[in-house]
Amino acid sequence: MAPQFNAIDRKAGCLPIEAYGVLGDGRTIALSGADGSLDWWCVPNMDSPPLFDRMLDPAAGGYFALSPRDLVRVERQYRPHSNVLETTVYTVAGVARITESLNSG
Repeated sequence: MAPQFNAIDRKAGCLPIEAYGVLGDGRTIALSGADGSLDWWCVPNMDSPPLFDRMLDPAAGGYFALSPRDLVRVERQYRPHSNVLETTVYTVAGVARITESLNSG
């Protein structure tokens, strides 16, 4: 069963660790929040300076977000045998699915 989040509450700029999904390509990782925010990503390698670093500095750190309005529930799961993360967002107005993967060429 996919993890479900009914209330997503940021404390000190971060989500609870269980509300993050990990996207990776073998060189770096990104942390994707259940609320639609990409809060951490060092590019192009793990030891590079972070492009998104909201987890370290909530006020000035960078992030990218696709955040729904009137959020009711979020379900997340990885596709079997892959690093592809699927997030299903339920709102008052409808349902949307976000598919995320970090790939390098």
